Amino acid sequence: MDPPGGRRRRPVTSAPRARCNGVRSVACALAATFAAAGCGGGPHPTPPRPAPPPPRQAPVAEGFHVVQRDGVALWSRRTEDGRHALVIRRVGRPPRPVGVRPSLWPFDADLGEDARGRLVAVYSRCGAHDRQRSGYPGNRESCDLYALDVATGRERRLAALSTRGASERTPALDRGTIEFVRVGEPEQPDFPARLMRARLDGGAPHTIAELPDTTIADDLLGADLDRGRLALAVYRAPALDPAHGEWVVLLGRSDGRGLHVVDTGGAGEEHAERRGSPTFAAGALYWTASNDEPAGPAAEVPNAHVRRRDLRTGATTERAVDGYLISVAADAVRPTAPLLISADDGGNDPSVEWYSRTVVRAIPTRGFR
Repeated sequence: MDPPGGRRRRPVTSAPRARCNGVRSVACALAATFAAAGCGGGPHPTPPRPAPPPPRQAPVAEGFHVVQRDGVALWSRRTEDGRHALVIRRVGRPPRPVGVRPSLWPFDADLGEDARGRLVAVYSRCGAHDRQRSGYPGNRESCDLYALDVATGRERRLAALSTRGASERTPALDRGTIEFVRVGEPEQPDFPARLMRARLDGGAPHTIAELPDTTIADDLLGADLDRGRLALAVYRAPALDPAHGEWVVLLGRSDGRGLHVVDTGGAGEEHAERRGSPTFAAGALYWTASNDEPAGPAAEVPNAHVRRRDLRTGATTERAVDGYLISVAADAVRPTAPLLISADDGGNDPSVEWYSRTVVRAIPTRGFR
């Protein structure tokens, strides 16, 4: 089902092995050999080697839109009433809910440090326009930014960064500097989104770049800021044909200069490829590439990939991921940590963000080709 508003978002034999009950595999093989020899009949084939153990599965938890930094991970878990609770997981501990009120949508959180080096999460909270009984929450509107002190669990609204007649979304935080996107409301095709920059501890934000053809809060799919570099994923829609725009990943300097496209995915029936969730770590930029068409586990070509761009050489590689991929998170402080992804784990259903559930699991940083 397509959501209202014209945006392109669509919902989507072997032989049995012999068993040696209660007998160790080596003893079982020897017993089989002796039994065969006792039956006569000349030489007998060598018994097959024991099958290798199945691969160890990565940890799995239910969740949307995962981020991680310095061994701390955050994601959103759907509640019984269809809202989303913010969940935290520290290394070696089970995930648990954060004591903040739920959101209509998965949190667009980013983790970074404030000016004093304390770990802080920043995210937006939005109202809803055209919410439906089916579970689709409608379109985001009236979004404001919030900050969460990860150590104390204290949340505060960043009032100095909000303005009437606009939404602020996709914040990214690095050493006390916060950058985010502001879009005017109601939607104004001639008023493009603006990339804003401010200090987390106070002061008015200022515009550092414009994002042409990005005009509503739902057109934003993640941002990251790391030591002078900025990356963000947005939907660019022509004013006369908003359903047939393109998803792009932009990379540039943290002051907004030099923003350029490093990957593009289209929309519409023939070319529906979404890009999102850019994240920096270990001299690389990672992001998601998910294809809305074809949908279904029987597709011969994988519908989702994590892509990796070497920031020094510009070379881009990828690795396939099962399911419809929502987000990827790298740990910039612990670059050897596994990547975390959230996906519908094999269902290949783009509507999973509105009606279903996803899981968070770990994948290795190797295997990119």
